[in-house]
Amino acid sequence: MYLNIYTLPLTTLIIIGLLGRYIGKEGVKSLINVTLSILSLISVLALYEYFLDNNQLIAPLLNLKVDILDLNIYLYLEDISVLMLLVIISITYVVLIYSYDYMINDPHIIRFNLYILLFIFFMIILISSNSLPIIFIGWEGVGLSSFLLISFWYSRFNTQIGSLIALLMNRVGDVFYLLGVLASLLLIGSVDLISLNINFNYNYDLLLLPLFLACMSKSAQLYLHLWLPYSMEGPTPISALIHAATMVTAGVFLLLKLNQILLSSYYLLIILFIIGTLTAFVGSSLAILSLDIKELIAYSTMSQLGYMMSIIGLKGGNLSFYHLVFHAYFKALLFLTAGGIIHSILDIQDLRKMGGLSKLLPVQSILSILGILSLIAFPFSTGFYSKEGLLNYSYSLSDLSSHYSYIILLTSAILTIIYNYYFYIKIFLKESRLPLFLLKYNLHPFSLHLLTPLFSLSIFTIFIGYLLSKWSYINNLYQNPNLFDIIPLYIKLIPLFFIVAIFIIIRLSSIKSNIKLSILSTLYSFKSLYQLISSLFFTLSYRVFFKLFDYGYLDLLGPISGDQLIKLKVNNLFDKLNPLSILLTLLLLYLL
Repeated sequence: MYLNIYTLPLTTLIIIGLLGRYIGKEGVKSLINVTLSILSLISVLALYEYFLDNNQLIAPLLNLKVDILDLNIYLYLEDISVLMLLVIISITYVVLIYSYDYMINDPHIIRFNLYILLFIFFMIILISSNSLPIIFIGWEGVGLSSFLLISFWYSRFNTQIGSLIALLMNRVGDVFYLLGVLASLLLIGSVDLISLNINFNYNYDLLLLPLFLACMSKSAQLYLHLWLPYSMEGPTPISALIHAATMVTAGVFLLLKLNQILLSSYYLLIILFIIGTLTAFVGSSLAILSLDIKELIAYSTMSQLGYMMSIIGLKGGNLSFYHLVFHAYFKALLFLTAGGIIHSILDIQDLRKMGGLSKLLPVQSILSILGILSLIAFPFSTGFYSKEGLLNYSYSLSDLSSHYSYIILLTSAILTIIYNYYFYIKIFLKESRLPLFLLKYNLHPFSLHLLTPLFSLSIFTIFIGYLLSKWSYINNLYQNPNLFDIIPLYIKLIPLFFIVAIFIIIRLSSIKSNIKLSILSTLYSFKSLYQLISSLFFTLSYRVFFKLFDYGYLDLLGPISGDQLIKLKVNNLFDKLNPLSILLTLLLLYLL
């Protein structure tokens, strides 16, 4: 039965790809609804069977043996894979229901549904396999699907640029992933994660380092995060899908799969928590500088991914997965609510042009408050049970690295409160700067297709943290059962003191800054660094490889080679070339 998680979406993909135009929009919608309903039922049954009946879900599929490579292909669902399967399918179902109205006038909605189903198929392969080459199929397929989805509106120039940047930066991760597979095969002789996790007789640093760099690219860690804001050029439902539970979580999920061997590597854990904490801080500070509503939420995702990475580096992988699951729901709520706001005000995304929407869009205002409360870890919200656990865990450790991590993560949490305050005030409470004709004639409320998924996500955001915190399995994730009671009360109140002081300073200060936030954001978000690096490479390729070599030497040599070249053109070459060129030409002749 569990093999249907492969066969069912694949069959639906083939049917829609071949017969989609004949089935029509409504037929494709019905077919996908049936497929996702069955997948949801299978994921719930898998969750029940694993956690209540304690049955390992392993189903052999194929065995391939080529030279030294012995590849066992099988379905393998352990604890994190079963939970992740349910999260992915539920978020996808919500996004699809939302997109039925959000993209109702798009003529290519069938292709849109096909790309989403392809995306989910590869994501299921990624999470349900335990062999590095098979995981790479899902890893590569998710990157390809994200490129197709981000570039869905391919007639827009910015969309094409954003999709290409996402594809190229994820290619960096693909190269390092292949190096990790090669290192596993050469050093250990196996690419199966089960055999890797039970064998501690090897130094895993050479294996883990390239895989960690691959995860940095996929999960948008610092220096490889630039594709994350550019991916916002795609449709808003795609932004929610990529940022909530699929694309960006793939790197964190792979590290959680490698958690057992990660614990044996001292140096990589140090690198991991340093990169993670810096990512959390830089992401939250970039969100403050952002002037675009979707870009702000994207940088928020980057910050939360930094939290997950840093706690893995502090040997709290289970807590990281706990936050990954909860973050998926409230981040999807924030993205889809932001998409509804954009949809209601004629696709305006600039925060400076909004304002006064609390009375005009009261439902969106309430839903935004629910998502923001979870994101800032307000007490007893869903985000509180995971994010507060991460902070408390880092504080509870006694070494220097954990204290460094706690300070940076606490600072990031304070910045998170600031940019969410800025986000809500700019959109809902400040004086409206929207055009009058839009407010009078074009502002339209949510339809049922938009409200239904948002209400379901809001229920998850309110209750799932509390309910799962009472589950015995989740309680076992905490290495200390009294983790919430470790930090003294005055330490917990530090963010509140900082926020109150900052707000008082903002209110009392009459100084207006003349700094252009867009320029500062460009400099701080590493865009200028990447522009400098790319310009150097383009200049090198044009000045040296094209003008000096292609246009210079090859044109002078002409189509003649070998003995004819020496007999006919050697005198002309010496006449036309300078001494440096003569030496290079002689070297080329020697090689020929």
